[in-house]
Amino acid sequence: MSAHPAAPGPSPAVRPPSAIYLRCYPQDDTAMDCQGRALHALAESLGFAEPALFRDRGRRPQDGLPELEALLDRVEAGLLTVVLVPGPFVFALDDGAATAAVDRLHAHGCRVVELPAQRVPVIATAA
Repeated sequence: MSAHPAAPGPSPAVRPPSAIYLRCYPQDDTAMDCQGRALHALAESLGFAEPALFRDRGRRPQDGLPELEALLDRVEAGLLTVVLVPGPFVFALDDGAATAAVDRLHAHGCRVVELPAQRVPVIATAA
């Protein structure tokens, strides 16, 4: 038996701090839960840290999006480097406003990762 303790093993790789952002208007908890599970699985498959969850349920951008603002505060503070979303439409339905939100995240060194598009298989039949 050795008098010296065993050296610790290699430290686990640092995983990028991540978050999931969801917004649905009108409120649809079933859709948000489904999207959240898919984004959580995507984060895990890409090796990101356990994502923090930010959800603006049933809110329109003109009504204010407190969870999005909290997310942006964390990104701007350097606490998050990856945000997973089902698509940029969660930020706004207007393409220009959605692009501006994505650009704001990118300006702080944050990656925005979208769910891949779902493809429905097409089965060809003989004519």
